[in-house]
Amino acid sequence: MRAISFNEIEKVVNGKLVAGDGNAMATGMKLDSRQVGEGDIFFPLIGAKVNAYKFIPNVIEQNAAGMIIDDISYLPENCPIPTILVDNVTKAMDQLAKYLMDELGGRRLMVTGSVGKTSTRDMLTAIVASKYKVESNKGNLNSIWGVPLSVAKLQAGMDFYVIEAGMEWAGEIHTIADIVRPEMALITNIGISHMEHLGSREGILKAKLECTDYFNEDSCLIVNGSSDLLTEENCKGNYRLKLIYGEAGKGETYIKDVEDYGTKGIKYTLCVDGKEEDVRLNLPGAHNAENSALCILAGLELGISVPDAVKAINEMTITGQRLAEKTNGKIRVIDDSYNAAPASMKSAINTLMSSEGKRKVAILADMYELGEDSYKYHVEVGEYAASKRVDLLIAVGEDAQGYVHGASKLLSFDKIKYFETKAELAEALDDLIQDGDLVLVKGSRGVEMETIVAQLLEK
Repeated sequence: MRAISFNEIEKVVNGKLVAGDGNAMATGMKLDSRQVGEGDIFFPLIGAKVNAYKFIPNVIEQNAAGMIIDDISYLPENCPIPTILVDNVTKAMDQLAKYLMDELGGRRLMVTGSVGKTSTRDMLTAIVASKYKVESNKGNLNSIWGVPLSVAKLQAGMDFYVIEAGMEWAGEIHTIADIVRPEMALITNIGISHMEHLGSREGILKAKLECTDYFNEDSCLIVNGSSDLLTEENCKGNYRLKLIYGEAGKGETYIKDVEDYGTKGIKYTLCVDGKEEDVRLNLPGAHNAENSALCILAGLELGISVPDAVKAINEMTITGQRLAEKTNGKIRVIDDSYNAAPASMKSAINTLMSSEGKRKVAILADMYELGEDSYKYHVEVGEYAASKRVDLLIAVGEDAQGYVHGASKLLSFDKIKYFETKAELAEALDDLIQDGDLVLVKGSRGVEMETIVAQLLEK
């Protein structure tokens, strides 16, 4: 983020400077008071658990550049740093981010979907980088709050910016699309995450399609037509639409002959424009056949050949704990602890069972944000794990009892272990895992199953 004065920010966010020197400059944006440093603007938010306004004294001590607030009652007397009062802090973040994004210029691409967004963003960024200068949002800063923070970190002078967009409520991707104004968007799938907020999968589809709200007739939407709701009828609009399918006969662009080599990767044939292209990826997970095909198709739109796109994917590094194989010399762990949903759980189980190992062990924690049918989906995943004949299923968490319920229909009870808490699992872990085991660890982000991965690797 370039240096910008508070006088300039005041105009951008339609606020009023109520403290400090308007000529002072800012070079960053922060929400977490613990991360605020010199040059940063602090945006205090009030959440379900934390009122960030309480940390204003700490932020001042940490030499913050200034603050943007919407409640003046928390402002200390004679506040020494520039402070702008606005109607809504979140809206002010969005306004400033849009202003900064417009200044950056470049062409913008967006990635969204229920699962697989981040790895798809990473693949698309790698492909674009094979021919152009490109930057993307980092880590999991993909929310209505995370995207503005990401924009503040983007460098000027890029040909392309790739932005991953997540959401919890309807309207959030619309806001992100307003900030980014993408010319192309990719939708990986329509699942059931955030069902409790959006009511139905149709509601989720409508929210995801907000990525097209600022499209024009030259814009392009690329979707995974194998996801049942991502049909031509549902996705059409005043823009170019491209669908890729997981089987032949449904459209001109499809993939076929998918082979899953577990942690060693996947192989498939991509059929596009009447040609067949063999694709061999080091990336594990059969679901990444469809996700990578979306990105390769986007690359073709930008003048990047299939072989160059495949080479770029094979040379990249995936963000976070996503089907990453790790070992301590005694056991191997498939670390997929970043997040979880029913579809990604099943895909991870497929990867486990397609890989080599003395025993195939699945440690599965709760899946969050699935709405009132959450337990049913846990039962479904438990049944799936049992149908694939895992050697040992370890379930942890309250809703994870559903895994046990589902798996017990096909697996004997000596192959199923249940722990109510992660702490209880940690105490028993050494007795459950044997040398030579291949262990899948997966759960929603809030469970923080990476701690179990770390304990396994210390064995």
